[in-house]
Amino acid sequence: MNKLTALILTAILSLSMLSACGKAGMGTHASEDGSRDTSGSGSVSVSEGWSEDDDPYRIGEVNRPTFDPDFEHTALNTADFFLTNIKEKNYKKVAAFAEATDAEAYRFIERMDLDSYEIVESLFDDDVFQRTGTFKVKLNISKSSSEYFPVGESYWDLVIDNLFPVSLFRPSDEENFNFNFYEDRDYNFCYRFSTQFGIFKTANDFNEILAEQKTTDGFYGLVHRILHFYDLTTPERKEPISVNELKEYMHKTAGITAEIDYKNSEYFNFDSANFHIENEDHIACGGHGGDWIISRPVSKEYDDKNKQYTVVIDYYADAAQLVVARTMKYTFEMNDDNTRRMISTEVLYKSGFGVKHGTT
Repeated sequence: MNKLTALILTAILSLSMLSACGKAGMGTHASEDGSRDTSGSGSVSVSEGWSEDDDPYRIGEVNRPTFDPDFEHTALNTADFFLTNIKEKNYKKVAAFAEATDAEAYRFIERMDLDSYEIVESLFDDDVFQRTGTFKVKLNISKSSSEYFPVGESYWDLVIDNLFPVSLFRPSDEENFNFNFYEDRDYNFCYRFSTQFGIFKTANDFNEILAEQKTTDGFYGLVHRILHFYDLTTPERKEPISVNELKEYMHKTAGITAEIDYKNSEYFNFDSANFHIENEDHIACGGHGGDWIISRPVSKEYDDKNKQYTVVIDYYADAAQLVVARTMKYTFEMNDDNTRRMISTEVLYKSGFGVKHGTT
């Protein structure tokens, strides 16, 4: 893709990621309903359990919201169709709307009786990159096996946009604020550590993990991810940077001592203006999109005795943020130059479902 297209897509996905953050720990944990063995890998995965026959957009039951003039009508129609399928307990179509990584994550809908629903308020936002419809919905539930969907009357925020069919479905009394990972460098550092390197397991030696990445993603893929990590965790970044600077950054932030032959990558002597630099010891990945995962920050604490921070983040199995796929705890410390050094990652919860992942 050209550089302008990459920038636009990055902006769209950044906006989506920001709206995907807020008060955490409130989503359905799949193991509560026995949907998956919690000893499962819970790795990043593609959608499973629902097919094109379940996707209401592909089979023409409803139009996907876009930038067209009929967005408000289409978004309202999508919201109504989504709620109707919850009422009818068609969990596969609901999972397709929410773009869940596995339809089984939504089996709890079969054990819930939604007697009625009402869209009581609608709000539309015409952003330059993303059109959004936010609907306040009243649910009347007579039976439920999930604590997240209480019996009785409750109010929910349902968000429809042109990026995901359903980009949010959360109780209205939650703090659905826009959380900007870039504005909190502690959360950003931890979030990028997992999204760029696929680290969703308990670990304290990241040399081994990067060696696995090199095997599965290839040498160039690993270098590309390292460059993205540097780029996304360093607001004052400069590109291109020297190979030695990049090695030093990975050593002080992740303890990487393994030798990586950056000079053998296609990004050596390649700058962000998309032309090669002759006879310079620099490396850069140029214009790029990035990886993103639907997630919410849970907590951040500081241990004054050990001078260490702990951050907890929920990662979801769906765009609607109803099913928590994995909860990760990160422990890091501050370096003298105000950069962060990851000490360990720990899995606090895993559902067996893949986290909702994408890339541009």
